[in-house]
Amino acid sequence: KVGGLADVVTGLAKACAERGHYTEVMLPYYTCIPEEVIEDKKFEHEFTVPKGYHWDGEMRLGNQITRVFSGRIAGVNVLLVQPDPETSNIFKCDRIYGGGYNEVEAYLYFSRACLEFLK
Repeated sequence: KVGGLADVVTGLAKACAERGHYTEVMLPYYTCIPEEVIEDKKFEHEFTVPKGYHWDGEMRLGNQITRVFSGRIAGVNVLLVQPDPETSNIFKCDRIYGGGYNEVEAYLYFSRACLEFLK
């Protein structure tokens, strides 16, 4: 959990759950998230996410293999979105912000991955 947005998301999810609603929060599965904070982690689904990229000055299209895991973090149900670690550096980091990946690419990918998962 990092920053004010994380506090708001956690508080909102817990408040909704206290009122009887089932809540799940989709999060990027950063490699810096300690495994011990994820309770009841379970593989849910694997799918591909369409993704454009530049190669030798040319825009090309491809697909990113993506996995989703469910679990609980800090009492909140979460869905963790993970690009295939063998083919992507997205979300590989020592800390959440300022990691060793292109943040714009990461958030574009994450947004599309969430939409593809919800189809």
